[in-house]
Amino acid sequence: MLVSLIERRIRLDMKKAHIERLPLRPGRMQTKAPTWRTIMDSFHGVHLASIERSGRVIQTTLKGLTALRQQVLALLKVPIDIYTSLRDGWWRFALE
Repeated sequence: MLVSLIERRIRLDMKKAHIERLPLRPGRMQTKAPTWRTIMDSFHGVHLASIERSGRVIQTTLKGLTALRQQVLALLKVPIDIYTSLRDGWWRFALE
């Protein structure tokens, strides 16, 4: 059911934003109806690295969050800073 809700959310928000297609399929092929699998696969290559000293994060770097991935996150209403706030307790986002 969760997968269906995610697919529905992105498709409805694409329609609201007048986005006919997104290049989420392999080879950047366009799709009118993104599936959970195409959404998930499109985020391969996003990496978050944190450097800690004495249990405190002193530097965080996020790589691979392209404009397309940011657009997908916006359509799904997922804040981009979810990546930078990942650490211990990452599951809290799902409870909000």
